[in-house]
Amino acid sequence: MINRQNGFTLIELLIVVFLIGVISSVAVLSIGNVDGGRRLEVEAQRVGHLFSLATQEAILQGRPVGVILDSKGYGFLIAGQEEWGALEGEALLSDRKLPNDWKLELSSGGYNRATPSADGEDEKLVPQIIFYPSGQITPFELLIRDSAGEVDFRLKGLATGQIKLHRGGESL
Repeated sequence: MINRQNGFTLIELLIVVFLIGVISSVAVLSIGNVDGGRRLEVEAQRVGHLFSLATQEAILQGRPVGVILDSKGYGFLIAGQEEWGALEGEALLSDRKLPNDWKLELSSGGYNRATPSADGEDEKLVPQIIFYPSGQITPFELLIRDSAGEVDFRLKGLATGQIKLHRGGESL
């Protein structure tokens, strides 16, 4: 009777370790090397999702939630008794800054960013886009692009509460 042991040979183990190493290195390289256009697309999708989240937050709070924009970033506000204030306790809806080579442009709809207060000393923050507790929003079109103008995304908000993302002229 032949006494044979079950197991793997050293060659088989080396091949498996080599394959795992190759697959791991490909995965790491593909994750770490995202081109600028893809990064911009991911950020545009993030803005769209955060705006949808702001709509849900307005419904849950029973008060309007607003977005204040400038060319380098955006932040969220909530309506108070007399003026808009910071949205406390909601980490996802915190202020966001964009990389230096990206820009935000509100091309239609919305309101002015700030208005003088009654006493003339401070400025009251007034959001350009408002998400209402009814689920409706201020209609807007937000352009998100790189500084070279080669890649751009349009985030379009309809009064009914729908938010749509388009790359240049095409829908995503």
